[in-house]
Amino acid sequence: MPERRYRTVLLKLVALLVLGAFLTVAASSLRHLFAWPSLDFLQQSRSLLEDPVVETLQESVAEIKVLKKDFTRGQGSGFNIAPHGSIVTNRHVVKDALAIEVFFPGLGTYEAESWTVSDSCDIALIELRGEGLPFIELEKEAGLEAGDEVVIIGSPRGYTRTAMKGKVLSKLDYGWKEPVLQIEAPIQPGSSGSPVFNQNSRAAAVIFASSPGKGGESRYGLAIPVKCLQHLQEK
Repeated sequence: MPERRYRTVLLKLVALLVLGAFLTVAASSLRHLFAWPSLDFLQQSRSLLEDPVVETLQESVAEIKVLKKDFTRGQGSGFNIAPHGSIVTNRHVVKDALAIEVFFPGLGTYEAESWTVSDSCDIALIELRGEGLPFIELEKEAGLEAGDEVVIIGSPRGYTRTAMKGKVLSKLDYGWKEPVLQIEAPIQPGSSGSPVFNQNSRAAAVIFASSPGKGGESRYGLAIPVKCLQHLQEK
């Protein structure tokens, strides 16, 4: 092969290799840029809701819709603990709220009459003027411990009444009256205010945040024990 032709073939080969490497990097970047979050938790939810106990519990879980004072909108989860409508959620969900709506799938939307927020932890109570609304019981005796299995029901990413399994890993000190629970579960945006049910089907804690696991997936939820509600209920 003449030397000139050999160089031409070699340059073309190098160019193809460079182009291939560039396309591989670009494709990887685009996949990262446009990657959709995993929706595996929806499949798990469908399976859990086949359990009649979980199906009954989810009737008391609502979606919280907030119009803020700057006219932006927020969304979170909550759960009802009284027939007239006393909705437990997070303080940060209702922060700077101008108006709050509570949506129960199948029952409709209720406007909040009032709401109270805790000064000591990320929890709030929204009062409605309803009647005969489905409600759940709070755990007033034993708290959750490491190793306990739980069920969490909320509205992650706008999917109302989504159920997921979890497991309590540890207790963390946040400087609040009660230690925060770290729970292994696929917590998603919009889960704030979700009830954490113990094995007795009572709400024992309230999700207020998530922390990422490997690869950035939200594998861990942070929850506040319902004991933090006591002073709000006494107001």
